[in-house]
This record gives sequence, structure tokens and C-alpha cells, in this order.
Amino acid sequence: MIVVLSLTYLLLSASNAEAKFITVDKDGQIIWSVLSYDTPTTLANSSGSSFEIKKINQDSANENPEVTLNKENGQASLSVTTGDKTRFLNITKEENELIEVEERPQTSKLVIGYKNNKFRLEQKGIVAFTDSRIDIDADTAKLKVLTSKGEEYLAVLPYEAVEAVLRTKILTNAAGGSLEISEYGGELKYKIDGKKIFNIFNVYSYSVPVTAYVSPANGELLSIDSPGWYKYVGFLLI
Repeated sequence: MIVVLSLTYLLLSASNAEAKFITVDKDGQIIWSVLSYDTPTTLANSSGSSFEIKKINQDSANENPEVTLNKENGQASLSVTTGDKTRFLNITKEENELIEVEERPQTSKLVIGYKNNKFRLEQKGIVAFTDSRIDIDADTAKLKVLTSKGEEYLAVLPYEAVEAVLRTKILTNAAGGSLEISEYGGELKYKIDGKKIFNIFNVYSYSVPVTAYVSPANGELLSIDSPGWYKYVGFLLI
């Protein structure tokens, strides 16, 4: 069942179908907010000059509402599946806020966009980029990332990954707050570039570049790239 609420606005200019915003709310409902006149196959009964907000209500637990961000042959797309119905939108430009997953008791707010030809996940000011397909289960707000071995849950989100590695004291900070989610050594990992800063007698600071690899499944520190000496004696200086 689709409930449609229409609001008419003046459109300044638009030439391609583009998602302006999709919200997965705290109750697992999917809310569309798109330029409707460019998407006749996506939004039925749309007029050429209207901006429509559509709420997709799930009547059955078997519908398994899911949002997917994918990229094939250089073309990024967004789709929403409820039951046996799927709606598609091509992503035609960079946008920081394509999807918002609202905060729930066990899940922090997450905003997903598309930038530099990669999907952009932002949580509490920390941003992670990935080339991989992302699936969002609207009911549970859980994310899955497609890997060479199949889909894997992104149980640890970007801010949580940085928090986890900072707790180890291997890093003092994450440089720029920008991470990568990709496969390294055949395993899905967060790649976090940062620095370890040593205060020598509280007079002089010395920093060492360190890259940490963190498990998106449990936040475990998997490995580090750093100067050779730090790998062996750095823990003595923590």
C-alpha cells in the first residue's frame, strides 16, 4: 500500500531523475521525497510540476522492505523493494544526503550519499566511503555490504569504528575523519588513516602516521600499517 501526500512547489530547474531524499524512519517505514515528474515508472500518477512525498507502508511482515545502493558500469542507482515491487532511481549527481536512517534505541542516525563516485556513509561527523553495494533492511536498520564472498553485515558503523580504534590507543586521532570500507587481504575492513602522537616530557610532541584496519563485524583491530619500529615497540609507549 502506498500513501501519497503531494505538495506543489516551483521547480527552478532539473533535467535528470534524481533522489532528493529517502528516509528510513524509526518505525521501519520508507519515506520518498523525490522530483516526481522525471520518474514516471517510479512514482505513479505524478504531475509535471509537483514535488511529492510518498510513504511506503508495510502491511505484511513478509514484505521485507529494503533499500539498495548499487553501482554498475559506472552508473550509481538507488532502489526500494517492498514485497514483489521494486522502484528505481538513477543517481545523476553527487549528493551528501540521499538516504537518512533515523536513530533508534540501538542505532545511531546514519546519512548515506554519493560523492567522488563512491557511496558516502556519515555518522556523527565521521564519514566512510565504499565502492560496494549497500543494502539497508528498513525493519531492523541493519546494513549489508556486498563483498567477493557475498553479503556481510556492517554491524559497526563509521563513528563506532573510529571509537573502537581510539580505545586501543594505537591511534591518537583519525586524520580528517574520513575512512574507507573495502576488502583488504580478502576481508572486509575499515581502513582508518590517522596519527599516534607522543608527548615527550609534556614539552615536545612527536607524531607517527598509522593506518589501522578494523573489523566492521565487531570493531576488532585487525592490523596496522606504520613505521617498522612502531609495530614492535609502540605498545611500550602507549
